[in-house]
Amino acid sequence: MFELLGGRTKDKIPVYASKLYSQPIKDLQIEAEKYLNEGFKMFKMRFGWGPKDGAEGIKKNIELVNAVRQVKLNTLSKIVEQKFSSLVNSLKNLQCPYQIL
Repeated sequence: MFELLGGRTKDKIPVYASKLYSQPIKDLQIEAEKYLNEGFKMFKMRFGWGPKDGAEGIKKNIELVNAVRQVKLNTLSKIVEQKFSSLVNSLKNLQCPYQIL
């Protein structure tokens, strides 16, 4: 299939762990640390709150991101040479006013 689309363009394709769902902070951090230990350098998180939750939901989503960021920073301080990334899935139905709050 890739040959029909023009052939190989990269030697390696980066992969990410894509199962960080909204859950209690400590459980989320344990799961993130598990993925780091398995060698993942990128995560995709899913927010637990959307537009119907207003500003309070945004705060809770930020808490989730910060919790995973803290795990990554703790690991990064041990492995200074590596680069880590995070992706977030902000739900397909987020409305512009909610996204810019």
